[in-house]
Amino acid sequence: MFFIGYWRSGHTALAAVLNGHPDVLLAHELDFFRWLALGLEKPHLIRLIQERDRWFEGRGRRWESYDYNVPGGSYEQLPVRVLGDKMAAVTTQRIAGNIGLLDTLRKEMSLSLRAINVVRNPYDNIATACRKSSMTLNETIDSYEKVVGGRRARCRQSRRG
Repeated sequence: MFFIGYWRSGHTALAAVLNGHPDVLLAHELDFFRWLALGLEKPHLIRLIQERDRWFEGRGRRWESYDYNVPGGSYEQLPVRVLGDKMAAVTTQRIAGNIGLLDTLRKEMSLSLRAINVVRNPYDNIATACRKSSMTLNETIDSYEKVVGGRRARCRQSRRG
C-alpha cells in the first residue's frame, strides 16, 4: 500500500492509525519508490520498511510537533497483510514521472497494490504549509501549484479575491 496526494493532507495521522493494526506495517517518510527505482529487491525493500518503522518508533512516533503514537498499537510484527510507505507527495511525483514504477512494484513484490489518496481542502494544505515554512503565502501557493499541475486557475483566482 502506498499513499498519493499532496503535502500537508493528513497522511501521517491516517498512516499512524493503520500502522497500529497488527496486520499493517507502514514506513514513515521512507520514499519507497526511490529505492524501488534504484533496483532494490523485495527482501531489501521489506527490510527498509521495517528499519524505517523502527526509526520512527525510536522517535516516539513524533513528527514535527505532533504525536502519532497509537496506544496499544502493534508495530513490526511480520508477516503482515499490508506493507507500505506513507510518503504521499513525493510518491505522487515519482509515479507521475515514471508510471512504469507501478509495474516494477507489482513484479518485484508479487502483491496486490493499493493506493490511498487523502484529500484535504487545498486552502488548508497551503495555509498549513505556509505556517510551517519560511515561505511567503505566494511562494507557498506557487510551490503547491507545481505539485498539483493543471489546477492553477483556481489558485490564481483565490489570490486576487
